[in-house]
Amino acid sequence: MHNSKLIRFLQSLEREEFRAFGQFLRSPYFNSSEQLLALYDLLHDHYPGLFSPKLAKEKAFAQLFPGKPYDDSRMRQLMYKMTRLLEDFLVAQEIRHAKVHRNQLLTEALGRRKLHLDFQRSVQQEIKQLESKKCKDLRSIGRLLHYNHQYFFHPDTSKFKKGVQSIRDCMTHLDHYFSLAKLQYASELMTRSATLGEQHQMWLLEEVLAQTEKPSNVLLELYDGLIRLYQNREDESLFHQLRARFVDLIDQLPQQERIELYQQLSNYAVAQINKGDRRYLHDFLELTKVALTYDILLDKNRITDATFTNVAAIAAALKVFDWTAEFIANYEKKLAPNVRESATQLAWAYLYYHKGAFEKVLDCLVEVSFLPSYVFRVKSLRLRTYFELFRQQPSYHEVLLSDLHAFETYIRRGSGMNAQRQTTYLNFILYTKKLIKLLTNPKRTSSDKEALRESIRQKEPMVVKHWLLEKIKEL
Repeated sequence: MHNSKLIRFLQSLEREEFRAFGQFLRSPYFNSSEQLLALYDLLHDHYPGLFSPKLAKEKAFAQLFPGKPYDDSRMRQLMYKMTRLLEDFLVAQEIRHAKVHRNQLLTEALGRRKLHLDFQRSVQQEIKQLESKKCKDLRSIGRLLHYNHQYFFHPDTSKFKKGVQSIRDCMTHLDHYFSLAKLQYASELMTRSATLGEQHQMWLLEEVLAQTEKPSNVLLELYDGLIRLYQNREDESLFHQLRARFVDLIDQLPQQERIELYQQLSNYAVAQINKGDRRYLHDFLELTKVALTYDILLDKNRITDATFTNVAAIAAALKVFDWTAEFIANYEKKLAPNVRESATQLAWAYLYYHKGAFEKVLDCLVEVSFLPSYVFRVKSLRLRTYFELFRQQPSYHEVLLSDLHAFETYIRRGSGMNAQRQTTYLNFILYTKKLIKLLTNPKRTSSDKEALRESIRQKEPMVVKHWLLEKIKEL
């Protein structure tokens, strides 16, 4: 049974849920098979790991059907039936914990029976509750559209008379849903375009933007601002206006929208930082402090490793070292287990780098697994660390050049990166070479230094441009 869908699903259950699933199976409404109960009892003995050799199909079959020769088809059928019941249990759990699902299903059930009066009352009650929300997200608007559609197209609803509001509301909610969905998805696609170089045709986007100049919904206002920010990336005032508006409205926003808007704004700030605009460091940290207040960094009690390492890197760059160390300690346990060690070590590496403890940086980077999302960050940070060590100890010169060459070779081989990102890192390597050459030239002049500084300023695209400019300034 190892590596089966059944085992994967069971391993996802909390201990209390596993017990509840046993009760679910013992209900004759859901299950009448004694063999399934016996299988549950066998699995229960090895929960939560479910890794025991006794759970191999042949051994499990021998315990469930003593004295019978192994029948793979029968065993697979038994596992299939339990998996289907486990899926039913998961659905029941969702309904139990989400009143929204229960009420929607109940309304549909009433609508299919000769209970039109009860159906009508249920629909009106749900619509009233949804309309009372100050800020309607995509899910709320979609449910309003669903309920009004259900009511108007019910066979017992009188349609051919003046003043029927439900069909008008259907059109209003459809327009709002389309507009908000278009802006939300467009903002995500624009983010991907900026970071991955992907291009997408966005049908009717300009028409939607024209209709949202005076938005009736604060989410429409915020996503409209986000789109205009992406369309005018060099207008710093748009970012600060949007950031301030987001903070002003945050109490009105549903939690999921807080998370998504924070991610969009913080990603934009990080992109500007990577281009060399250090003014956005403070913007990012202030946004993050707001996010911590509202638990925005956590989604289903998890923090992404990208967010975790970005916060640590930027806070360390601002030299708020105690705050950074406290953040790492408090949030490392919220990382997914498969990336926890690597993300935590990378975060400490950034902190040690900005504290000037360069040997400790290298010790941390050794512990970082080369996951696709970390390769370039690790290589870039290690290269900068070797440069700093070289400035302290000339004996690091060969190590620095070797690491530089290895990094360049890795990038030129392709490594699955898009052309724009490849150029960004190759430019960084090119100008790091020029910086080393300038540093090791005993006859360098101030004009040489100024020429390199100006060349770096003009070069686009380039990662960590600010670092190169800082190193020239320090010469």
